[in-house]
This record gives sequence, structure tokens and C-alpha cells, in this order.
Amino acid sequence: MIADDGEGENPRAAVLETVADSMLPEGGDLLSTLTGLLPGLSELVSGMDAMLPGDTMEGLADILTGTGELVSGAVGLLPLVGDLHPDRGVAVRTTDYVDPEGLEDFRIVLPIKDLLVPTSEKTVLSPFPLQREDRPDLVAMTNHYILPQMNLTQMGLFYHTVVTLAGGGRESEWRYDTMLDLILQSLEGGKIDSKTAMWLVDFLNPARCDYYGTDTTQSVKGHHVLMDNTNLQFWSLHGYYNQPWAYVNLKDFL
Repeated sequence: MIADDGEGENPRAAVLETVADSMLPEGGDLLSTLTGLLPGLSELVSGMDAMLPGDTMEGLADILTGTGELVSGAVGLLPLVGDLHPDRGVAVRTTDYVDPEGLEDFRIVLPIKDLLVPTSEKTVLSPFPLQREDRPDLVAMTNHYILPQMNLTQMGLFYHTVVTLAGGGRESEWRYDTMLDLILQSLEGGKIDSKTAMWLVDFLNPARCDYYGTDTTQSVKGHHVLMDNTNLQFWSLHGYYNQPWAYVNLKDFL
């Protein structure tokens, strides 16, 4: 996103880090979630529901919901991360965000090749990945949370320590670091234009690295999109890696 300039030198840009609006689903939704996760529980709940008064299972669901709120409140007492769940599940990270003091103490960097992330030359173990950019005109994001309290809402403290399945965990942190290095290098020469921005967002292209292999005829993993919200211009690589980017000027339609 090339964001519109705000007052002064700081663009009005922010990253929204989102999560469910509570630690656990409420009431009947919680029971539905649990029955989907635990084999055989669905049949058990159905049998109990048939034998018990109509509001008994609803009451049990409310008790479970209260338990979830208790757990959420207890974790929220941690002084480093504060409240576990943001209002309505949305936390905002702006260009002036800085990591809480002491967050780096949770970080262990081993100068050996990461066996779970073949593209990385070092192993980083930490439940809280650090924000590395400190420019007033840049806010970067990837597939993991930067805000530490948001990390506690995902797949556990081992998400960034062990888990790399589906591109998460340490692989996500490697992608963030790799992309950010390219962005910061480009910014050393001034502002980033649209052509440079498209090159940056496409840093995992098989023509440039072997993250997805070297076959450039394969489909794009997701959509690579550049948006200029001042001039209402969009560029997108959404088909195959060896195809050109599509371009749309929304002023032609508005």
C-alpha cells in the first residue's frame, strides 16, 4: 500500500492485527467448536441434549464461556503484554509503534542454519518476534503478529519457536526480515515508486528465489497487490508468476 500523506511527514498508514473478539466462542458456539475438535463429543452432546431439560446444555455452554473469560482475564494480568484481547478483536499498529522494553530478552538467536527454515542462515527462538522497522514513513507486516499481546492469541507460545507448518512460525519471521531488508535498502535511495514496490512485494517469485521452487509457470501463491490510494491505481499479479501484472486506474470507473 502506498498510503496518502497526512499532516507533516507521516503518512496515515496503519496495520490492523485482528483476532476473534474473545478467547473462546460463547455459549452454543463454544460447544459446537469443541464437538468439532474432539472425536465422539458430538454424539455425546446430542445424547445429553435429548435426555436433559432444554436449557441445561445452554447453561453448560454459559459456564464454559465464563471459564474462558476467567482464563483470558488471568493472562491479561501479565504486565508485559497487557490485555489479551483487543476491543472487538482489532489491534492497531501505526508507524510510531515500538516494542515494549525487555521484549528482546525473550529472544534466542543461534548462529546455525535453521533446520525448519532452509532459507535461513540462523535459528531464532522466541514467542515474540520483534518489529525491525523504525521509520516514520513505513509500517511492515507479514503472516505473523508483531504486537506481543496478539501473539498470545494465536496457536500458542511455540508458534514462533517450533511450528512452521503452513508457512507460519519461523518461516513467517524469515519472510518478514527478508522483505524488510529489501524495503529498507530501497528507501536508502529515497521514496519507493510503483515499479520498485511491485518488485519488492514479489520477492518470493520463483524467478528470484527457490522458496516455491524454480518453476515460473506455477500459479501465484495468493495475490500480489500494490495499491496507491491517493491516485486510485492498482497493480496485481494474480495468475501465474511468468505473466505480466494487471493494472487498473479506478478513476476510469469513478
